[in-house]
Amino acid sequence: MNDAPKTFHAPAERISNEKLLPLAQSLQGNRVVQALLDGYPDIAALLNKERQIVACNRALLELLGTAHYASVVGQRMGELLGCVHAVESTEGCGTAEACKACGAVNAVLECQRTGTRTKAECRLSTGSVPNPDAWDLEVVATPFDIDGEQLTIVTARNIAAIKRHQVLERLFFHDTLNLAEGIHRLAELLENEGTFDPQVHPPRLHSMSHQLIEQIGAQRDLSAAERGELTVSWSTVFTSDLFDDLRATYETHPVARERSIEFAPVQVAVFQSDRILLSRVLGNLIKNALEASYPGGLVTVICKRANNDQVRFSVHNETVIPHDVQMQVFKRSFSTKEGVGRGLGTFSARLLSTQYLRGRVDFRSAHGRGTTFHVTLPIRQTAEWQPPYSPSTRSNQNVMLAGKRVLLAEDGPDNQKLITYMLKKAGAEVTVVENGQLALDTALAAFSDGRAFDAILMDMQMPVLDGYAATSKLREQKYTGPIIAVTAHAMSSDREKCLSAGCDGYVRKPINREKLIEIIKRFAKKQVLVTQAASGNTP
Repeated sequence: MNDAPKTFHAPAERISNEKLLPLAQSLQGNRVVQALLDGYPDIAALLNKERQIVACNRALLELLGTAHYASVVGQRMGELLGCVHAVESTEGCGTAEACKACGAVNAVLECQRTGTRTKAECRLSTGSVPNPDAWDLEVVATPFDIDGEQLTIVTARNIAAIKRHQVLERLFFHDTLNLAEGIHRLAELLENEGTFDPQVHPPRLHSMSHQLIEQIGAQRDLSAAERGELTVSWSTVFTSDLFDDLRATYETHPVARERSIEFAPVQVAVFQSDRILLSRVLGNLIKNALEASYPGGLVTVICKRANNDQVRFSVHNETVIPHDVQMQVFKRSFSTKEGVGRGLGTFSARLLSTQYLRGRVDFRSAHGRGTTFHVTLPIRQTAEWQPPYSPSTRSNQNVMLAGKRVLLAEDGPDNQKLITYMLKKAGAEVTVVENGQLALDTALAAFSDGRAFDAILMDMQMPVLDGYAATSKLREQKYTGPIIAVTAHAMSSDREKCLSAGCDGYVRKPINREKLIEIIKRFAKKQVLVTQAASGNTP
């Protein structure tokens, strides 16, 4: 009978802490060794041949929030840093199947095998230490012999900032410039009526400009999400509208060339979520599925009810993810694509789904069945939300703001036209001003005439007087009407800044039509109730 500890990768054998203690105490008391470790600006530790820590530097202790060396002795690095795979096996760090792909474990093993300095990158997924859930580390393992004891010095440097910079250089700048160049070429065609095809080029222009906006917005939201500062804005989402937008975006996307997308009939017609963030999640998964498909392949998108209070989206393609890749799918910088720093889709999908949309993402991949990613979310995010209507009785959005007077304070001519078009199509009467001072004067004049606007859309970055100052001055003048901030920022701190200035609500660019109409209608209704109460006409 084999009683050896079970492992899928590195040796599982350990030395008891009682036996390790004399060596650990000797190293801790050795000033040369300790000075050597503390000389590393990043975390550093000495490991025995069982990969257990016998000494470490102050940087590692500070990271863990402890001053006691005894608390780290005997542990392995993955266990100490809270790697999610360290608890998948009873034998700890290095012994789970996922550890086969771990750069840190493999660097130590290679260093021990060859007796040479070894460097590797490690993508660490963790949730148990006060640091980001995903780390990108550069790990260096160096042999170290002291008094005949064969040890390994392991240092780990956080290179997340470098990885983010690589993403901007290789993905964001590259893809964004390609889209911008394509839009520029179409604009040149527009100048020459002989080469511009009104049946072909306008849809291409719309698709490319939409992709450009999505690309910029996705990077903005991911950066804010990783810092824990992303603002979530719950709204009513109609699945058919969501699918229509995704279809329009990805059927004409370059990655869909020679591939097809099929959106299955919807089982859950309406639910509550953040429409923009959910579009990011599903868009990333659809794009990844298209990229993974062979020419002629089919990607299928399905929406079903997971149970009474959950909705599940599934994105399926016919190819299979190799087993070693499956173990790293959700790690931040891992990618099978050519070019460093291009594997953000699945990481972003999981980050946004789990930490912001209160759901989960998982996948299944097997021969004969292909690969399916599932996104499972609550149907209701807030207790007071109720489905406003069923598909058979859905209200006409073209009259949802009928009779409502909206003041739009926006300095960008293009945004003025776009938002005005959205509001007028919904039945609103729109007054446009181009700076905060005019917004202040116009709102106060209408208020004093007894014709206060039902809502003010206040862009927060405007000339003369910005939206923050204009809102504050309106509140100082006892203006009680709804003021809704419009901003290009996605951070929660920016949302709080808007609310602190006196805004009642908050929408971020790029503006979603349904979300914009819904928030105006909600605050305009509150304004009516306030006005009725003030006049004694409360129903």
